[in-house]
Amino acid sequence: MRAHMTPEDKLCLLLARGHLTPDLRQRILEFLASALQWPLVLERAYTHQVYPLVYRPFARKLTDRDLLAPPVVAGFFNTSSVLCV
Repeated sequence: MRAHMTPEDKLCLLLARGHLTPDLRQRILEFLASALQWPLVLERAYTHQVYPLVYRPFARKLTDRDLLAPPVVAGFFNTSSVLCV
């Protein structure tokens, strides 16, 4: 039986992938357009030690349009000394 995954869990898993196909990018953009609990996304990324991977798409941009991370996300990435992209 699969445990219930929140949208935040799903987004964290998608962002942590090494290579993002166009389909995956589209799914991520759909998540980003929804109402997410960003502190939960960041907590999951930190707990599972995938925060550099979660940050990478924001640093490199998922598409040609800019991704604007919510202030809590930008603040986390700007103050974290453990990120290495």
